[in-house]
Amino acid sequence: MQVNNAHEKVRIFRCKNLMAKFLTILLVLSSSLVLSQGVKVKQDSFIKKHSYDTIKANKKDTISIPKNVLQANDVRIILEENNNLDYFKYIFPILTLLLGIGVNKFLDYLKDQKQIKKAGERWQAELASLEMPILNQIASLKEFLVEHNKEVFGIPKLRILTPLDCEVFSSLDKTELIKYFQTNLSKDFKASILLSSKITAFVTIVMSNYENVKAKFNDYLDGTSSHTSQLTLGLQELMKEMANLGIQIEKEVKGDPIQNPNYKALVDLFSKEIMPKIETGDYDIYILETQFFLPLAHILAEMRLDERTQKMSDIASGCMSSIKGIKMEKHYLSENLTTLTSHFEDDVKDLKEILENFQ
Repeated sequence: MQVNNAHEKVRIFRCKNLMAKFLTILLVLSSSLVLSQGVKVKQDSFIKKHSYDTIKANKKDTISIPKNVLQANDVRIILEENNNLDYFKYIFPILTLLLGIGVNKFLDYLKDQKQIKKAGERWQAELASLEMPILNQIASLKEFLVEHNKEVFGIPKLRILTPLDCEVFSSLDKTELIKYFQTNLSKDFKASILLSSKITAFVTIVMSNYENVKAKFNDYLDGTSSHTSQLTLGLQELMKEMANLGIQIEKEVKGDPIQNPNYKALVDLFSKEIMPKIETGDYDIYILETQFFLPLAHILAEMRLDERTQKMSDIASGCMSSIKGIKMEKHYLSENLTTLTSHFEDDVKDLKEILENFQ
């Protein structure tokens, strides 16, 4: 509070100095007008004193002479031109011009001070308004990570707060911020430059963190979508290969291919884990990995000497790679968002330090 009072006293002192200069000019002008009026009074007194005697007047003066005076023989009216220069009529326009310039300068100064103060307060308000969105973004990231790190195939909802794009700061003037620190907070030029640079760097960091959250999440969605598509295609290829294997076994045994125990195990596995969701494609990669692909690999290992199962083994290996890819995308996102959460927490600390400089 004492600092604010000191800043206010400095501003008032500056305004008083300008007002003193302004009043001095008015005083000079008023004195000139008074002197001019004094000269006129003396001229009028002179005329009245000598109105019935010898009168000297300018050509432009109007003289009233009573009739009894006109009848006198000793009346003398002398009209002579006054060659004395009226300096005031030349000085007055100059004084008026100087006064107008002074008033305009004073008004411009007040206007600039008001604009600078308004700009500084706008910077302070916009910076202060970032704190809540940053805190909410931190909470949103932590809630997302709790659900995301579960071994369940699904994408939790991630809330990304748009105020953190810092677009509003693009319309604010850094130069006026520097002037605000100098005029309203009494900071020297070097300190004002350093502080304004720190503020703009902070805004850039917040905006970068916001963009990184969007970019990392979108990369995760794209990568997961690509691996999921490959996995879906792999499952379809497995279905075709299993059907082809059944036809070949049927030709070999001249009867139902289920007579082959390994093929029967394949049919039972596909019927239980794949066929119920073949239309919707709503597969959980963790369930597929443990309850389908691991048993499938065991069955195909039993049939490893049968060359007809080689292609199925290659397709199954590709599907397992897709599942691993999805897991890695999930792991990368978890690491990136954890790091960005830490960065946002640092932003909160930096913001508090910056706002203290506005006090």
